[in-house]
Amino acid sequence: MVNTMVNINLVPAEIKNKIAQAKASANVFSISLVIVFLFLVIGGLAQAANSMFLEPNLAAIKSDIGQSTTDLKAFATLENKAIFLNDRAKTALAIEQKRPLWSQIMQNLINTVPQEVQFASVAFDVSKTPNIVLNGYAKSERNVVSFKDKLEASEFFKNVAFKSSSAENKPAAPAPATSTTPTPTPTTTTPETTPETTTTPPAPATVVAQPTEKRVSFSLEFDLEKFFITARGSNE
Repeated sequence: MVNTMVNINLVPAEIKNKIAQAKASANVFSISLVIVFLFLVIGGLAQAANSMFLEPNLAAIKSDIGQSTTDLKAFATLENKAIFLNDRAKTALAIEQKRPLWSQIMQNLINTVPQEVQFASVAFDVSKTPNIVLNGYAKSERNVVSFKDKLEASEFFKNVAFKSSSAENKPAAPAPATSTTPTPTPTTTTPETTPETTTTPPAPATVVAQPTEKRVSFSLEFDLEKFFITARGSNE
């Protein structure tokens, strides 16, 4: 004998639909909770990893960057100092090369002087023009012109010009005065008288006048031509 069981659902269809919707909502909520929980777990793991690995590495990277920045600043300071010293060295070298050799200049100046010309004074000043002012004497204007021409022909001097020139009389050295030495004049005596000697008064001294000597007083001004002596480095 076969027993047949018949299930009869007496729940209305409307309620069934609500129950099905509630179950579906509960499933969605459960899935959402699971997803949120997974996100929280993953976030916690990421935070832990960040605290354990990323933050120390980031701090080390920041420290390296700071040290590199400090090193770059120090290098820039050293570079600026090196550039400054290099510029000063170039300036010193330029000044040294432009410094005239006074021994050569004076020797060349002496070589240009005629025998009839004498120096009274020489003033040097390379900071202004003219560099040299020379005062002297000569026997004639021709000697002065000859001296000027020799200066112009020299490789050391340029812009030679007369500052002044005038003729004057140079007094000659006076000759020694001559005088007549008094000589005693003897007198004849007799036995009855005492011998006497009379002296002739001296004649007045005579001075022989010497002629004056003419000369030319002059003043020349000129500049130095050569400030760069190329052979200097090899000679020293």
